[in-house]
Amino acid sequence: MVLQGVFSAVATPFRAEDNSVDERALRLLVERTLDGKVHGLVPCHSTGEFAQLSSAERRKVVEIVIDQTCGRVPVVPHTGAMTKKETIELSRHAERAGASAVMAVPPYQQSLEPDEVKPAFRALADAISIPVVVCNAPTAAGVLLGPQEIADLAAKSPNIRYVEETSGDFSQAAALIHHYSDVISTFVGRDTLLLTAFLEGAAGSITGSSNFLAPQLVSVYESVRRGDLRSAEREWGAVLPVLRFLTSGSYAAGVKDAMKVLGIPAGSTREPTAVLDEERKAALESILHELDVEL
Repeated sequence: MVLQGVFSAVATPFRAEDNSVDERALRLLVERTLDGKVHGLVPCHSTGEFAQLSSAERRKVVEIVIDQTCGRVPVVPHTGAMTKKETIELSRHAERAGASAVMAVPPYQQSLEPDEVKPAFRALADAISIPVVVCNAPTAAGVLLGPQEIADLAAKSPNIRYVEETSGDFSQAAALIHHYSDVISTFVGRDTLLLTAFLEGAAGSITGSSNFLAPQLVSVYESVRRGDLRSAEREWGAVLPVLRFLTSGSYAAGVKDAMKVLGIPAGSTREPTAVLDEERKAALESILHELDVEL
């Protein structure tokens, strides 16, 4: 199976009364997102607040998403953790549960150098048989893997086949797309760079905004794929204000508040992730109504 297209970093809904994982709301969210024609799902990503979930909750979320998806699209759980041991345990669980691949951020218990994190990815690749997506997220992990280093990982571990490039530096993504596509396929995780990434030939995108903008982002992707750049630019121009808002700060909270405005049950973010203040909530609501997203 080749992974490509618009993947949604699935938000994790929480119950208002006790802040526990809301299974019913999560299943509804999966169905709604699939109705938007996304090409894949990524539970327990940063938008899914994995750092605020226990290991048991992460396993539960992965099992629910895989069960509800029922093979309709690939499910690629994020299994990165503070230690190599836990990453491997979560990844083996995901493989047993039926995941199509796993994604992992480098171990983030301290700021490491690239040569220190590369063995962890190789150990993960050796521990499972499904593909591995390297999550290159320097703001989360404190380490930036350069294009050559990512390509080196892929060349030496055949099931390291994908990278999610979230550094925000498009020169990183461009180098991966244009110089190393023979060994690794690139997904872009910075919302505001998606159109550029699609035009440059990225395999796809992985974003939290797909929780509520799936049809719009899929339409941009498909328009580029069929060469209808006029439609792609028009569709992109419509959603860009929302994406700029989300990437301006408090991303996970922004995604959840957008979902609330649109009537999608998801609850609030878990502490210590801060909720949006009233001024930003009002600004987000105004942007969404201007976009005329279906309520």
